[in-house]
Amino acid sequence: MMLLLVHSRHKPSHLLAKLSFLMTAAPFSSSTASSSSPHSPSSVAAHAFSNSKGASMDGLKQQTHDDQLPSTLQGAAVRALVEPGRCQFDSNPKPARLMSRTRVSPTSFLLRFALPDQSQPLQLTTCACILAHMTQDNEQVVRPYTPVSTNAQVGSFDLLIKDYSEFGGIMSHYLCKVIQPSSSSSSSSEQGDDGDCVTFTHSDKNVKISAHDLIAKRHVVMIAGGTGINPMLQALHAMLGGSDGPSRVTLLYGSKNVKDILAKELLDDWAKIHANRFKVEYVLSDEPGQSEWQGRRGFVDKDLLKEHLPEQPSNDIKVLVCGPPPMYDAICGPREEADSVKGVLAELGYKAEHVYKF
Repeated sequence: MMLLLVHSRHKPSHLLAKLSFLMTAAPFSSSTASSSSPHSPSSVAAHAFSNSKGASMDGLKQQTHDDQLPSTLQGAAVRALVEPGRCQFDSNPKPARLMSRTRVSPTSFLLRFALPDQSQPLQLTTCACILAHMTQDNEQVVRPYTPVSTNAQVGSFDLLIKDYSEFGGIMSHYLCKVIQPSSSSSSSSEQGDDGDCVTFTHSDKNVKISAHDLIAKRHVVMIAGGTGINPMLQALHAMLGGSDGPSRVTLLYGSKNVKDILAKELLDDWAKIHANRFKVEYVLSDEPGQSEWQGRRGFVDKDLLKEHLPEQPSNDIKVLVCGPPPMYDAICGPREEADSVKGVLAELGYKAEHVYKF
């Protein structure tokens, strides 16, 4: 197994030009992490799949309109929190059968896996990830993924994964193209026992920031790029799914073009339902100039952050960041440097206690 670690020494202003290429590349934590680096960004939301009549494409269910989206990408936010230590996956590898795989964008898929105990939910704490394992050329490959389903979903869990084959994404290619789901058209846990299995683990190292800490904040600002949206979705379920929570939640979400925006329908619905406290701003770097897109173009930059961040950092403000390496470098400094803040956020006066890097 070869791991490619990307780190740039350029100043933040120079790094923004690189984001156009890397916005659809896997965030550092999902494309290059091993079992010793358990940070993940890949996944989204709540119960079963809605009935789909979409045409088949490459053996995958192809989405054609909104009412055919998986139900994890629709509906209300669900707060179904559990304490750490209860997840069905632990340090002992356990297989999970692929029940279905649904295309949700030109390069992204929602995968549903059956749980070892199908009478129970995943029981994963928020915010946390699980580790997927595979073997290639006698080498172990391990990647972290954040489930996008909540603990309200019994018997299965969902991962939202982008296929990074063109960037050498071994695991994403394996999950999106190689393994095959159940031949049954139903996503019911009782049917389709012939799907391929993937081995998963989970440990305390895979637990990140506590949902309870986020719920207690006054204002949470989320900065995401590409598939870095996935841990944000997990956190949004917790913050928006109850009567309490932050009085203000802001999501700044960078993608290459409108087709690359993951979970857009879900996010737009939540922005309407929670209009008094949740706002989402999409920023597109490579959207064609002649398109009908009327939103922001370019990158998540200092000017945009100044519009949405409080003038003065305080202990009741939290900034969450998840995206490709150049985004970390430009916005807050490398993800591995958890105890320091650099880049634009540092220029705006934010310190390590105000910022969490997924």
